[in-house]
Amino acid sequence: MPGALRERERKRRSPLRLHPLTPTLFPIVHSPSLSLPLPPFIHRLTSVGGDRSIFHWDVATGAIVRRWRGHDEGPPGASCVAMGGLAESLVLTGGPDTTARAWDLRSRSDVAVAVLRGAKDSVTGVAVPGAGGPGPPALLTPPGGPLVSRPTGAPAAPAAPSPSASPHEIVTASVDGFLRRYDLRAGQLTADGVGSPIASLALTRADGGAAALVACLDGRLRLLDRGTGAVLASYTGHVAAGGVRTDCVILAPDESTVAVGSEDGSVVGWDLASEAVVARVATGCAPGGPVTSVATHPVDGRTMVTGSTDGVVRVFVRRDEGGV
Repeated sequence: MPGALRERERKRRSPLRLHPLTPTLFPIVHSPSLSLPLPPFIHRLTSVGGDRSIFHWDVATGAIVRRWRGHDEGPPGASCVAMGGLAESLVLTGGPDTTARAWDLRSRSDVAVAVLRGAKDSVTGVAVPGAGGPGPPALLTPPGGPLVSRPTGAPAAPAAPSPSASPHEIVTASVDGFLRRYDLRAGQLTADGVGSPIASLALTRADGGAAALVACLDGRLRLLDRGTGAVLASYTGHVAAGGVRTDCVILAPDESTVAVGSEDGSVVGWDLASEAVVARVATGCAPGGPVTSVATHPVDGRTMVTGSTDGVVRVFVRRDEGGV
């Protein structure tokens, strides 16, 4: 077990206690709204939906300050979004057209500065490892280097330098069952098969994104070593029978808990190292409505936002045993 996981296993944590808060409401602009991450700079948010639109919001006013339209090459919509780069200046999206795209907030252009190809099915997760994120827009060109593929069941590759050492990477997940790492500086694409369609993706932050958490449609979450493609841990206990895309998250600040939305209307959490269920939170969504979106505060991890097919966004705060 890697040193980072051993350190998390030693930490003693109190049970999760999540209490609902009064949410800030934004006008419905997507049909439907599919992803809404919480970046470190919480004064701005970006959302994507089934209408091919990407909206960048001012949190204080609820106004849309930037909008793009993309993922027009296939079925309509964009299914996932993340932010990265210097001061979170890049918006990254993935969609059912099998591509991931990068949009530059510093530019007035409405055209994506990069289109990343290689997936054989819908891109359902996109992330930037580490705090540095990808490089300047000039480096964001579609990679043309060799594809290094490690299919499911193949032995893990020899230990390689940590992928977190490169500040010019974008990681994507796809329904084709592969986790892909685009090295934009070297022009290389590495793919790791997990054996099941991937519904969502999250990266660890404290170690620069050395591990990736993927929620798969076979009802399992898998924690992968991005350097070797090896499975470090596996989590079960949530409902994932209907093939609905649900977000998975790694809770800050100590990253000792992983969580995912469940099709029974709850959010289920596990201890990262022991793989034991530590929380099962009923969100109060409509009966039979799956929790499709889950996001947590990227710094302190105390605030969690959920979305469901009932069209309601719910905000929860985490309180530890000390009454905080």
